[in-house]
Amino acid sequence: MCTHRLGENFQTIGANKRSISDMAYGGTNVNPLAATGGSTTVRQVKLEKECELRVEASADSPLRLRLLTGTAEIFGTEIPPGIWLNFPPRLKFAV
Repeated sequence: MCTHRLGENFQTIGANKRSISDMAYGGTNVNPLAATGGSTTVRQVKLEKECELRVEASADSPLRLRLLTGTAEIFGTEIPPGIWLNFPPRLKFAV
């Protein structure tokens, strides 16, 4: 079982069932073209087979998640590779 902190609101715990996956995630600006004063931080994490990423979006900003390589699911639905997925504030889920 994998356990380590990725940032203030992110933690890996243990279950991508197929292969090693490479993912990127970031905060504040959901629209990358939006001209706002907020900063966006993009982080990348590699998940080994049988590991999962537990995600809790912060209370005041949305979260973006993108699968770079491999396969992964959210609630049993495959994540399309290379596409940024947008999640509202306060949402909790596992990949």
